[in-house]
Amino acid sequence: MILPPVAAAYAGTFQILDRTEVDLRVTGQSSQGPSAGFDVTTQPLARVAVHDRRTEYSLSYAPSITATFVDTAPQPPLVLHFVNATAAWHDRELRVALSEAASYGEMNSGLLLEAPTATPAGPAVNPGTGAGASGQPPPLRAVPPPVTIRFGSSTTDLSVGERLGRGWTLSSVVGYSVSGQLDSVPAGSTPVIPEQYGPHASVSAAHRLSRRDDLITTAHAERTDSSRVAPQVCAQPGASVTTMTTCAPQAEQAQLTEALRHRLSPTASISVDAGIGAALTRTDPSLPWQQAIYPIAGATLTDNAARGMSISLALSASPAVDAYTGLVDEWGVATFTLNDRATRMVTLTANTSVAQTIPLYDATFVATMVSAGVATTLHLDRLVDLAVGEQGFWQNQKAFGGFFSAFTFVALTVRAPVLRF
Repeated sequence: MILPPVAAAYAGTFQILDRTEVDLRVTGQSSQGPSAGFDVTTQPLARVAVHDRRTEYSLSYAPSITATFVDTAPQPPLVLHFVNATAAWHDRELRVALSEAASYGEMNSGLLLEAPTATPAGPAVNPGTGAGASGQPPPLRAVPPPVTIRFGSSTTDLSVGERLGRGWTLSSVVGYSVSGQLDSVPAGSTPVIPEQYGPHASVSAAHRLSRRDDLITTAHAERTDSSRVAPQVCAQPGASVTTMTTCAPQAEQAQLTEALRHRLSPTASISVDAGIGAALTRTDPSLPWQQAIYPIAGATLTDNAARGMSISLALSASPAVDAYTGLVDEWGVATFTLNDRATRMVTLTANTSVAQTIPLYDATFVATMVSAGVATTLHLDRLVDLAVGEQGFWQNQKAFGGFFSAFTFVALTVRAPVLRF
């Protein structure tokens, strides 16, 4: 068969997999006792990628379908859709890429839903729910209590990277994000998780100091607008909860950081960064801006040791927008991850993450989050994995209460052979 010249210039891959998981779960809130249940989740994924000498295109779709049983009573199934698309062009020195990541559907944070990925490791992190893959730490962020909501999110980014010569690399990203609850909310009420939206941009310059050292300077700016947040937020200085039952916080941030990355050995590296952040916040557009300065610091140690073992330890302190309040808080985060390919057929994983707000200016909404998990994965053959493990998440935020979710899971991941064309 003779292909047209345009089609013949492209090559690509097509991947499909499915992860089916059964969870025994206990979920509880500070305002009520725990409830037990079990869930059955299937998470198929399809991904196609094509490329030629200058361009790359990829598209993936990954629905998550969960049948939930609480105290043995069946609940309506939850369906959460994930779509990722990328288009990129490059030459020897320059790369330009446009990407879109979107999600839509029913979400319940107490279930720790996951989004599959096409990599052999299995499911990846789903930033919409605060959940990570089995044995991997989720990104710790404020998430809603365990109640089902209709959720949507979209992040669109345009990125440019260029090698400038003499060890210099310049990269930049500009984009727009929106996420939040899509359910209609009665007048005078507030959503479980408010809608947040706004632009973001960053630019970084990396310089190779030596064979082992890199210096990276990064500037970042973003704006986040929130809609109809809880009345507790409206009672901040300058607002009255008796006259303002809902409000729309706004936050503008600018950050400047300097990072030094040092290769300790062929398999290990350490990076240390420091910087400063400035923020303008207000609980409603009708109120004046409040100014604040935040320190930024962090350190990361990674070691991809021999015999299939990898270790990562990270500590950081930096400002971020709270998903509940729409206001800026200083967050201290510590994460530890261990992956050990103990034998040809067995991989052991463990993780723990702790996040704590640091009340530099206001202790009204202090939050604490802890996540931990362990898993054992049996590689039955090249295309089939069986995983068994435990994962848990606990959160408490002043003025909002707390909740926890813990579950034991058994998961079967089946991959089809990669189709190359």
